[in-house]
Amino acid sequence: MIIPGYFEDLQVLHENTMPPRAYYIPASGRMEDPVMCREESDRVQMLCGKWRFRYCGSIHAWKDAFYEPGYDISAYAQVDVPGVWQMAGYEKNILYHYTDFQALDGILRCAQLRVNNVLRMNDSAEMRHFMDRLCAAVAQRLEEDGDREGAGQVRQRFREELKKEYSAFAACFSFHRDDAAQWERYGNRGRGVCIAFQRELLEKMATGALSLQMVFYRNDMAGHPMVEEFCRLFKEGADLSGEEVRRAMCEAWACSVSYKHPSFRSEYEMRLVVSPFDKEDLEVQPCYHVSKERVKKYYPLPLREMCQRVGASLEDLVAEIIIGPESTQSLAILRDYLRDNGLAPLAENVSLSDCPLRGMPV
Repeated sequence: MIIPGYFEDLQVLHENTMPPRAYYIPASGRMEDPVMCREESDRVQMLCGKWRFRYCGSIHAWKDAFYEPGYDISAYAQVDVPGVWQMAGYEKNILYHYTDFQALDGILRCAQLRVNNVLRMNDSAEMRHFMDRLCAAVAQRLEEDGDREGAGQVRQRFREELKKEYSAFAACFSFHRDDAAQWERYGNRGRGVCIAFQRELLEKMATGALSLQMVFYRNDMAGHPMVEEFCRLFKEGADLSGEEVRRAMCEAWACSVSYKHPSFRSEYEMRLVVSPFDKEDLEVQPCYHVSKERVKKYYPLPLREMCQRVGASLEDLVAEIIIGPESTQSLAILRDYLRDNGLAPLAENVSLSDCPLRGMPV
């Protein structure tokens, strides 16, 4: 069933509606107050109540013939009408990974998802920015408590820590589908592709050294739990070069992997993260990509094996594929590519972007 994308087109107000007319309440007999008591009319059907509901990441990925008479919807969930289904916890089940076609080939044909060094990503300064703001918040708290000397020691300890470089690795996902900003920043400036992943499966697959973390966006760290932890340690006279402070620093670095500057709040991200201190527990050997300019390290996560561990397949993990708004990729050829590589079920879940991203400067 092909349905036009009216729900994403602000220019379409309605479709197949009756001509405008005066408002009235139908009734088979006289009513004292047909406006205030309209639900009492035998010609009025109220739509409020519990509705059957099933979420799907894209209309192109929908397979159920729910519109056919007699179709069994007993397994569908129920939501309140009127209501907002997003507030019932839906629309957060799909995570979108914007990338290029080379990466798509690695993810689908080779069944490998690369987690790259966070310090080498587009947002490379954020881990250090997090540590810097955390230091400022801890020092400010100590100064407010009258411990100016302790605040100075904290600043010195963090300066020493920031001389280090920890190799945290991550893959990034957004909750935004077919989003202009994501296409521009991460989808090869609109010429790439967006792969939708089932969040629930990613969460099940993220065990051991892997974790799926919500990115948080804040500049003022005053309310962050790590501020309380460092203040407690310093007030208790912990050795700044001792084990307790070292462990706290490790925890702070781990938190920094999922930090982004508040100006990026609209990206609404999650990250599949390899902790900076648990890489030894990852059952994947690192790989290196050598370009003309540098050598980059990454971990290729084996998607098929990870899916099998949770009783799923790669086809279950990938909800849909969207071709970028500036891409010259043929829809038919990409579908052939999927079928010829043993991924026929995904071929039906490919669509072209509806994002109005045109004429983007190169």
